[in-house]
Amino acid sequence: MSHFHGPDGQAPRALVEVNDRSRQLMAKPATSARAEEYRELLSLWAEVSREEFERAA
Repeated sequence: MSHFHGPDGQAPRALVEVNDRSRQLMAKPATSARAEEYRELLSLWAEVSREEFERAA
């Protein structure tokens, strides 16, 4: 997942949290449950990112 930095140069807290959860998840053994959770995190990341971009516009 890429990094997004707001006008203050900091990544929004919600994106930092999703990225941290993704990193922790990927440290676990590969399973179908991990794959499903990763898909859910990607969706969450996209939603949070979209909200941040819309707010910045």
